[in-house]
Amino acid sequence: MGILLSPYHERIHMNAAKIGTWLSKNWWIALLLIVTAVAPYANSLGNQFAYDDPYYFVHWDGIRQLNIPDFFAGDQPANYHHVYRPIRSVLLALVYQVGHMQPLAYHIFAIAVNLLAVIFVYLVAKKITNKTITKKFKLKTLAG
Repeated sequence: MGILLSPYHERIHMNAAKIGTWLSKNWWIALLLIVTAVAPYANSLGNQFAYDDPYYFVHWDGIRQLNIPDFFAGDQPANYHHVYRPIRSVLLALVYQVGHMQPLAYHIFAIAVNLLAVIFVYLVAKKITNKTITKKFKLKTLAG
């Protein structure tokens, strides 16, 4: 008797296969997206907290407690009560659970968020133009 897999498992498997096929054909686009996302933050990896980071990571007890309802109720660090970003607070608290007070964990998180934003912009641009960057690049390369 085999294991009955949900339709979601099958869909995830099919999507993973599609992503693998896309990456094998368009590896240079994936590399370009990664470089575009990592390059602006690469020099931060060896640095300490900067600018407003100490308010969020060092001086704010809320980040250590992971009390999600408090974040949605408006709990923020001192001097930042005018800022309402509960999802960011939840994510930073989750990063704290993994990396504690290590700036590297937060810098890697920032790079990951930037990578997701770069991928999102690429997908939106691709959808709007209804063409892939690959086709345009190949046509320009062959033409000139």
